[in-house]
Amino acid sequence: MKKRLSLLLCLLLIFCLCACGGAEYPKSDDFSVDVPADEILASVKEGGWVVTENSRVRAGEELMHAFYDACMRGESGSVSIASYYTLDPERVSAELYAQEKDSYPRIFLTELSFDGEEYRVVTRWSIEAEPETDARYPYLLHLEGDAPVPYALYDRYDRYVLAENAELTMEKIDRELLSSAPLPDGGIGRYDIVYSNLIGEGGRSGQ
Repeated sequence: MKKRLSLLLCLLLIFCLCACGGAEYPKSDDFSVDVPADEILASVKEGGWVVTENSRVRAGEELMHAFYDACMRGESGSVSIASYYTLDPERVSAELYAQEKDSYPRIFLTELSFDGEEYRVVTRWSIEAEPETDARYPYLLHLEGDAPVPYALYDRYDRYVLAENAELTMEKIDRELLSSAPLPDGGIGRYDIVYSNLIGEGGRSGQ
């Protein structure tokens, strides 16, 4: 009887520890500048991070959506995002590939937070100690839509964008990027695409 009671108590203790002590995952600053991009990628894929490879989500998509939903309810919180990129010699010029190939693969580590009033984004290239971005924005926008041209290498996009302008759209961003002159409305203000998931293989997959 005593053995059974001891066993039950041990099981109860284990259950309580598991329920109360969630797994802890690394943050951006936990990765030193000498850790290879592929090693960081493997680590963040283990959990606790939103992970994209060449702008296609590979892990943690639900974390990004949950963070956005919580922010829309006015709840403070944070989310970690890893954006990994390779350089494809078939999609860039031979000259560019020769110049840049030694700096790939690259991984950018982002800590995105919301304090109930504004958003802060801190992003660093993994091989640099200092962040290349540390900025605040009033809005986080969820923008979805079809590829802007039929010959794009994807069919649809799903993006989260920090912005100064609540009326910002991907159409406005594309227009300004392609235009040599400012937009008639005076421009679109600062923005930062913190999450980009490209869906499909292009050619509107099946059309």
